[in-house]
Amino acid sequence: MGVLRATEAVRATGLLAAGGCPGIFNWRDIEADALIDLGRLDDAERALDELEAAIPATGLASADLGLARCRAILL
Repeated sequence: MGVLRATEAVRATGLLAAGGCPGIFNWRDIEADALIDLGRLDDAERALDELEAAIPATGLASADLGLARCRAILL
């Protein structure tokens, strides 16, 4: 729950384009991990969809890896 409390602060700003840029602020896959651990799989899927949408079209290896790792856990 501590992870979710920490990420709530970022989400509360409403500035996910700035505070959620993968490669600069790497919290999205950690949030998805926490949601998966809590059994909130639908919320985790939504968080991963947001992460995927935030990854630049040119790609970002660290974000792509975190996304793939979390999606594999959901399988």
